[in-house]
Amino acid sequence: MSQLTRRNWLKGMALAWAGAAGLLTLPGMTRRTLAQAAASGSTVFSIPRGNVTFHTYVAPDAGFLVTTHIIETETSLVLVDSQFTQSQARGALALAESTGKPINRVILSHSHPDHWGGLNVFAGVPVFASAGVQAAVAASAEGTIANVRANFGDEFTTTAPVIENVIEAGNETIDGVAFEFAIYNNAEDAEQVVVKLPEAGVMILQDLLYNDAYFFPGLNRVNWISILEELRAGEGYDLLLAGHGFPARLGELTNAIRYLTFFNEARATSQTPDELNAALQAEFPAYGAAGILGFTGLAFQ
Repeated sequence: MSQLTRRNWLKGMALAWAGAAGLLTLPGMTRRTLAQAAASGSTVFSIPRGNVTFHTYVAPDAGFLVTTHIIETETSLVLVDSQFTQSQARGALALAESTGKPINRVILSHSHPDHWGGLNVFAGVPVFASAGVQAAVAASAEGTIANVRANFGDEFTTTAPVIENVIEAGNETIDGVAFEFAIYNNAEDAEQVVVKLPEAGVMILQDLLYNDAYFFPGLNRVNWISILEELRAGEGYDLLLAGHGFPARLGELTNAIRYLTFFNEARATSQTPDELNAALQAEFPAYGAAGILGFTGLAFQ
């Protein structure tokens, strides 16, 4: 089992530097100043790609680095996920409103509450999800709200998400922009919607990808790795938008595969969640969102 040695510390710093360097060289990318985001410790990025601009709202480390992505077309916006807490959702809404364009829809990528807890802030906006995500949220929302509010209080919603529109795998044109929707099963969650914009070379992977953040244990990490390998082999995409962390390049899929592979190896030799967490922190000392390690016990069930 790995220990927090000088070698591993240097390796972690090198990986963090490489990720930051890749981030800084993304063409046209800017780190924006948005008062509501700055006040809550969140980070905002904007990346133009032809006639589409991608805005990413990243919650602070204490908020698990959860992301909301805003796809700005010529006349409207498509949002992916709505943040965990009410304050972060209001920050993401402020970012959307700063464009001066209406929100066409919010796409819910999967059923975990850190991605739908703020959905009520976007009242009146059509919400889309796959049938599996829709069913999972409907089945678990009441218990989830009670459980999360016990820990986070009024920062979490009291309102179960209303998802009236179903996304199916396939292609759709929205405001003249080609979207491709893919659905993956049995990885980080039971079902995951991935949004691809092939003309822009962008994949919005949400919780199939964590960038410089500790991963949720997921359901089937072997299958999860297989999905990432499939995505890595695809051509034409050079910008990845993660469910936790900053925008990334395609090479971040290799880092994700390495993390999940190490997780499985460390789980096999760990007797307790604390032992597994210590191994993960020793191997990936520069990663953020350490609060996610509180869920490592799920890998022992």
